[in-house]
Amino acid sequence: MKTLKYDSTTGDLREGMVWQYHTGFDVNRRLGVETKYTEFVNDTSEFAYDCKINKEHQTDLRVEAIQVDVFGGHDPLGNFVNPTNHGFTIISPGFATRLRDSGLTGFDIRPIVKVNVDQTHSGLTRLDYLDIVGRAGNGSNRLVVEGGPDTCPFCGAVPVVCPGCGEFNDPCPKCGQNTIVESKDEIVEGERRIYHGFGNQPKIFVVEERDWDGSDWFFVDGRVGNAFLSNRAKEWLEKTHVFDIEIKPALLARKG
Repeated sequence: MKTLKYDSTTGDLREGMVWQYHTGFDVNRRLGVETKYTEFVNDTSEFAYDCKINKEHQTDLRVEAIQVDVFGGHDPLGNFVNPTNHGFTIISPGFATRLRDSGLTGFDIRPIVKVNVDQTHSGLTRLDYLDIVGRAGNGSNRLVVEGGPDTCPFCGAVPVVCPGCGEFNDPCPKCGQNTIVESKDEIVEGERRIYHGFGNQPKIFVVEERDWDGSDWFFVDGRVGNAFLSNRAKEWLEKTHVFDIEIKPALLARKG
């Protein structure tokens, strides 16, 4: 059967220039960091459907307001105060000030996070939302179909990976058949769908230099997307002892 694989070997790939990062409650537990944390209560947001090819593909989430509760007792307030039950990147006012003064680029600090209940009784009434606005193209461009062409396995009329936004055409917009199987347990005899494991992420990500806007904080869009840092941002975080962030190597594919 055909399989979707992420190509992390093609091109003039360089190390030490860009870095993948994660923040949040689970990250802090892995790092052994104990700080105050939040739980998501409510938000005002709207999905965006800006794909030029398929207007049913979700391309972004535009956030206007967030409400959270704060927990953590007497633990200190860290730099990142992400909810345990949501993917929003929320930061403390102190970190927001330092980040604004850092000279780094690619982010918008928005004072849209209201503290609904502060269970730690530390007087917190608001936090800040870290909106990553830097961009570096679409990570799904490195998805390759092994064992056949990147087309619907039933009608062959459209690509499985949308060239407009990197989302999967699943089901196929032409014939309506499901095109992707995400669990090996769902594979049946004579399977025609293309296998791509649920939550399947590359061991190492590649950022395309030709698509990178040069921001220090940036996001690669698409079904195989992630958040990244420039080496300058990584060095600033280390120099200023930002401890509640997990940074992993990524590769930069040089243009030309």
